[in-house]
Amino acid sequence: MGLLSLLWFLLVPFPVILGIYLAWRQIGVLRILGWLLLLLVAYYRLSWVSPRYVLGGSNLVQELNLGKGPFGPFPTVRWIEDSNRLLLMPDENVIFRPEPPEYNHVLVVDLETKQAHWQPKAQVDLDKAIPIKYLPTGSPRLGTQSEFIFVGFSLPILVYDVPWPFFRFGNYWRWEKTYFGVVRDIVRESESGPGVVELNQVVFNAPWWRVGSSSRWVMEGKYSIVEPELSTDPRVLVLGPFNGSPNTPPTNNQYQTINTRNN
Repeated sequence: MGLLSLLWFLLVPFPVILGIYLAWRQIGVLRILGWLLLLLVAYYRLSWVSPRYVLGGSNLVQELNLGKGPFGPFPTVRWIEDSNRLLLMPDENVIFRPEPPEYNHVLVVDLETKQAHWQPKAQVDLDKAIPIKYLPTGSPRLGTQSEFIFVGFSLPILVYDVPWPFFRFGNYWRWEKTYFGVVRDIVRESESGPGVVELNQVVFNAPWWRVGSSSRWVMEGKYSIVEPELSTDPRVLVLGPFNGSPNTPPTNNQYQTINTRNN
């Protein structure tokens, strides 16, 4: 890890101890300095990102809770286009020797019937499965539109990237923005129509990578799959079905949570 990294970890608690001592044991300018040190540490260390809240159109939202299944810390979400099936798979980046029995199965979710079942990996054509992350967003047809709005402000913070073992990056200082505000995801049936689904998320002093989500329109714009940052929201949200026409009311599905336990 290197001497510089070790010193960095050892020096992190020092401002906290010094700030507490000055704030409680000293008077005048030294006490003010102690509180300023504690506020500085809080600015660096305290942050919070809420899960996505469904504020509008809850009848068009299905929730897949990945925190209740044997998926590992970061499940992999894939989509099979020609069969209209969503696949929830254990973390592909974690390798066990031997592999746990539950890692030999995937959870197959049929968006049309809202039914889910476990299936052995060997019986699923994973070559046709498309990852949800890092794919382009937007509707493949005219009509249904999605909007991303952030209301708030950001502040800079100086951070040090520690060079971890087995990784080549790190060992340098850089400026990073932290955000305070509300993230709004709105889906409309037409460009000028009212929002039929709205998801909100509160962000307090957090970098943007903890806020972002990946999404993909499937079944020719009938459904939108939203995968939030799993460390703050261990769910996959399925929005829809949408009709794509502002003159046709959306189908009244019931909001539900699909159980992901491997019974």
